[in-house]
Amino acid sequence: MIGQLFNTLANCLKIPELRSRILFTALVLAVARVIALTPVPGLDGSKLALYFAETAKTSGGGVGGDKKLRLPWPIQRPLIPNALIHTC
Repeated sequence: MIGQLFNTLANCLKIPELRSRILFTALVLAVARVIALTPVPGLDGSKLALYFAETAKTSGGGVGGDKKLRLPWPIQRPLIPNALIHTC
């Protein structure tokens, strides 16, 4: 069973167009993973986690139950509250 899986994968890599598509997809996933691991300068992660935990408690989660769209803050406020920004 596993041998057949590796055989199929090897056959997929023999086709040039399919090989280039598989390698491109793997490269895009790798780049996205590296970007996701890169910390954002000036943003305190622990305060951000606390903010999202508090927002989840007060906003109702936004799934099921209430069908109205609820925003955790008015639209006029900035996306990242000033309390979350860490200054040097």
